[in-house]
Amino acid sequence: MTRFSIASLCQSPVDGKPMLLTPEESIQIQVDDVVKTTITGPRIEEAMYRTLRWIDRCIAANLASYCDSYAIGGLAGGEDKDSFWRVVAQCTAALPEDKPRYVMGVGYPLDVVVCSALGADMYDCVFPTRTARFGTALVPELSKDLHKSIVEGRFPEYVCTRFFTCTGGLPLTYFFFSLSLLQFPKGDIPEWVCNAMEVAGVDISTCIPIIN
Repeated sequence: MTRFSIASLCQSPVDGKPMLLTPEESIQIQVDDVVKTTITGPRIEEAMYRTLRWIDRCIAANLASYCDSYAIGGLAGGEDKDSFWRVVAQCTAALPEDKPRYVMGVGYPLDVVVCSALGADMYDCVFPTRTARFGTALVPELSKDLHKSIVEGRFPEYVCTRFFTCTGGLPLTYFFFSLSLLQFPKGDIPEWVCNAMEVAGVDISTCIPIIN
């Protein structure tokens, strides 16, 4: 992909022909100038301003004065956790509270908890499906190595109970797993989590300790 100030020149995945991808023609998807989070210098500034110009054009093309929702992208690409949470905090603080704020590519349990405390609403990540593909299930005890259970002849049954009246049919195991996200081993809370929770106004001492 070749980036210009007005558009990106791409190769069509259908016939291989070159195609010009402009914000006006592609408002159905996110168009931004993605750079590695670990680099510094003028390239970062260039990407930021180009992305801002493109979102302005997307909005104008959609004849709207606001966006229905906002995506926070470019994270989980190798940056340290302290930088990670600070970027999320800065973005959520600047974005409208009455619009969904979606953090792209974030799905590890601890990251989800911290981002939620900082004001994010939605996430997507390959973590659950990739973890399942390698034989680990997310269950009330945090996780279960299915391969090891089969070898040892221990394969407990987990009943998938759903709450249809108030959750649209989400499984009970999901709620157990979500609750476990607030648990930390005693004395083993990462410093970046403490810093992020302090900014979010969350008392970390209320977290449930794990009893081994």
